Amino acid sequence: MLDSRGCEYGAGGRLSTSCDYFHNTSCADLFKDPLICRLFAHTINHAIYLFDSSKDELNVRKHGISLDQASAVFNHPNKITLTSVREGEDRLVDITLVEIHGVVLVLVYVIRNEDTVRPISLRRASRAERTMYANWIEVNKS
Repeated sequence: MLDSRGCEYGAGGRLSTSCDYFHNTSCADLFKDPLICRLFAHTINHAIYLFDSSKDELNVRKHGISLDQASAVFNHPNKITLTSVREGEDRLVDITLVEIHGVVLVLVYVIRNEDTVRPISLRRASRAERTMYANWIEVNKS
């Protein structure tokens, strides 16, 4: 289904785009490009979240949030999912407002197999990411 800005959404209202494109494009342009705004739907019931404890400690020191909170973002129904390739690895980036924390959070992760999620980073969203999320919510109001 295309919205008024030409973006395609489907069940779950998830949006996907390339992180490289996003960082070089304004939010308004992003939402106008039907080739970039495409559905990326994924669901994993009862996912297993695997991460190294030293990586978790680093994430807590750097961002103040433990990777064990990844499911709050991953399982959120109103999230944007972006795609990115870094170091030859297909990564996913979820952005959503998590009510428990009261802030927009960003989860970077990879899916290792059909039921395993490996969180790479969990942090507060940048201003650009918060703006993009707010614009996405505005477009998708019921």
